Amino acid sequence: MLEIITMHTFGADYFILSDIIYLFLSSICFFKISSKKSKTFTLCYVVLSSIAFISNTYFYDIADYVMILGMLFLSLMIDPQNLSTNIMNILISFSIIDLSTLIGSSVLTNIPVSYDNKPLFLMIIIWIIETFSSLIIYNILGKIIKKYSAILYKRASLTVALYAYISVTFLDVISHKINIFGRIIPLIITFLIIQCIFVIILFNFELSRHDKLNEQKIKQTEIEGLLKYTEKLEKEERKLRKFKHDYQNMLLSLKELADFENKEKFKEGVLKLEEYFNIKFASNQIWGFNDFENLKNPYLKSIFIRKVQDMREQKIIAEFSCPQIIENINIPIFDFVRVIGITLDNSIEAVCGHEDGRILMNISKNDDATKFVISNTMFATQKPIQQLISEGYTSKDNHSGLGLKNINEIQTNNSNLFVSYKYEKNLFVATIIVQE
Repeated sequence: MLEIITMHTFGADYFILSDIIYLFLSSICFFKISSKKSKTFTLCYVVLSSIAFISNTYFYDIADYVMILGMLFLSLMIDPQNLSTNIMNILISFSIIDLSTLIGSSVLTNIPVSYDNKPLFLMIIIWIIETFSSLIIYNILGKIIKKYSAILYKRASLTVALYAYISVTFLDVISHKINIFGRIIPLIITFLIIQCIFVIILFNFELSRHDKLNEQKIKQTEIEGLLKYTEKLEKEERKLRKFKHDYQNMLLSLKELADFENKEKFKEGVLKLEEYFNIKFASNQIWGFNDFENLKNPYLKSIFIRKVQDMREQKIIAEFSCPQIIENINIPIFDFVRVIGITLDNSIEAVCGHEDGRILMNISKNDDATKFVISNTMFATQKPIQQLISEGYTSKDNHSGLGLKNINEIQTNNSNLFVSYKYEKNLFVATIIVQE
């Protein structure tokens, strides 16, 4: 926790109140940055903040360390899957508020000492400055998080957050030790600008590397999918040639029966032809790639072809429909491929191993939006939708994962992406809408 660095003097009561505001603002930042937390986690966080406040009252300037260590313990006990993310978010929150405190202190340093007889006035000024500075920094940080969301929540991001926190804390220590805060304001501003430039360069490099890896992976998937697509078309073409030959022979047989005017024999022949046709053309295996020609986006076509092929191999009934031409999607393509991939993977695992497993895929478009509807047969007990979205659950029975939770995070970073889920009879239906 940064102390307010200034030549002014204040009573102990004002610093206690300042500690409360500090912990309150840092808590707001933490929960704004973090994904939705459970009631148990929130309650434990409040208790942890109270312990940090009391500790800071008796032991000078240790609230930050109590909160960080407490968050480590709290995450291990209640939210282990988000351990690194929670630590990263608490470090970012403290960095935001500490930086705001530095800004407030720099302003307060330029206020004449004659105002010392109005301590409440001075403290209100610095609290207002801290609050507005926190809002500005938070909004800037929010834009950075949105831009670099693809590479956040990794170990590298935790390292950057720790680096930012140590940098701000270092400035505080230097200012305290040499007591020349007013004279080093330009140095502090320069230092912070350099830090921001360094972090942005680092993030840009990591984002570029991440995009290249994603592009290579998707291109490889696209090649594999198109190879299977070609192989399937060749098999169907051979079946058509064979059927053409068989069909001509059967028509000749029916013609012979018609010439003999034997109605029973003729009827029997027609039924056999119908049965043969149903076996050859009503099969789930043939025409497996209908409507894919309308899906012009190579990345989307690739992921759908690959997943449909996986369904075929696992004996899952798959129906794909795309009656309109779909080209560009108004959303970062790697984000959207992740959404589609996670949704299809959930559907495959939900029906895998069941004889009547079925997955329906429909893509439609109007002037305002493109809609993807993916439905799968439900064999498990229907759980509340909110529980499926929360950490540790997917639509898969007895499965723990991050599927729908990850989709929710991608949706948060793309304002024109809308994802909803519902149960419809014995189906779990995921609707994905991208507005133009």
